[in-house]
Amino acid sequence: MTTFVEKGKQARGGTRDEIVERVRLCRRLLASGFRDNEVRHMIARQFGLSPNTVNSYIARGRKEMREETGLDTETLRAMSVEFYLSVVRDQTASHRDKIRAMTQHDKLLGLSMPFTYAHTTPDGKQSYKPADTSDLTKDQCVELKTLRNRIDGIYGGKVASLN
Repeated sequence: MTTFVEKGKQARGGTRDEIVERVRLCRRLLASGFRDNEVRHMIARQFGLSPNTVNSYIARGRKEMREETGLDTETLRAMSVEFYLSVVRDQTASHRDKIRAMTQHDKLLGLSMPFTYAHTTPDGKQSYKPADTSDLTKDQCVELKTLRNRIDGIYGGKVASLN
């Protein structure tokens, strides 16, 4: 285990022993399946720390866990890739498990792309622009709003507002 502060000395964010305990807590949470953002939120709130401080604890905890295996990062990555591929190939695995395994596999290899959502026309070729209702009669506007409310009720969401 790597330590950066002498035993009993005060460091930014706590004593050496406090920092070691916080890193250990991060490790336990990560090993229990909590995501980084969940760990960051819990630790920051519990100890009154900044997210950047907790990020360093998470990074240190992950590094310690890797070191404890005695394997280098590339070997661990290869083992993970092989595991995820074995799930994908498994005839008895559910579709859900296969999709999750392939998602993790793609993340490990840097294949996942960020999603960008933009409102477009139904054909996807032009940017969506809300309808101009300035030339509609009052009755037509009321009818459109009624229709929008019905659609909201069906889909449980909000439809683009009318002027």
